[in-house]
Amino acid sequence: MRCMMCGTENAEGNKFCMSCGTPLTNMAGAAQGGMVQSGTAQNGNPYNGVQNPAQYGNSGKASLRGLIPAGKKKLVIIGAAGAVLALILILALFGGSRSGSATKEDAIKAYLEAMGSRSTSKYLDAKVPSEFQSAYVKNEEKSNSKSFDKIVDRRCDNWDTDLVFDEIKEVEDISDGSDFHKYFKKEFGDDSKLQAVFYVEYYYHKDGSTSRKKASCDLFLYDGRWYYA
Repeated sequence: MRCMMCGTENAEGNKFCMSCGTPLTNMAGAAQGGMVQSGTAQNGNPYNGVQNPAQYGNSGKASLRGLIPAGKKKLVIIGAAGAVLALILILALFGGSRSGSATKEDAIKAYLEAMGSRSTSKYLDAKVPSEFQSAYVKNEEKSNSKSFDKIVDRRCDNWDTDLVFDEIKEVEDISDGSDFHKYFKKEFGDDSKLQAVFYVEYYYHKDGSTSRKKASCDLFLYDGRWYYA
């Protein structure tokens, strides 16, 4: 018997098409009555003359699969796989632990948090773009003859975990011809994405205290992210 849905020849006695799963018993009756044409709904029945697939139990799923041509099934599967791959690439490029901060204020907050928490990873993210962190650690260890964890721990000795950032004042834009450009290129070999360097003053206080402290630093903008120099 020929399946009126996909055109596959099936052995006599088959109840379902071996290719698309469409019930053949209804087609046999429809073919005898000349009421059903392939690909056309009859009498308001969207199943092309086949009764509601749910009545066939598990076979209902098979009959629904038959409503989608094989070629289109492949296109749907390929399209879905492409969408998943694109999502993975987007997450890889923009997600995860990207170093640096969105604003100057965020850069100072990140530095204060790193110093208070004594976290090596937070310290690195506040100070160095991710692609240079490995080189930065090696240079620091070579210069100080200590492991980087010990270097960070020593620098955090006089810091509290509850320091709160208050405000920032831009004192000077030292981007053009700054010594920091020379230092950056010397240390990492590439300052092409170094966009700006600012000398700033900022204020912070200990949580629960009304007394503010003043500090200063350089902040630099690298590839759209701010770091505490």
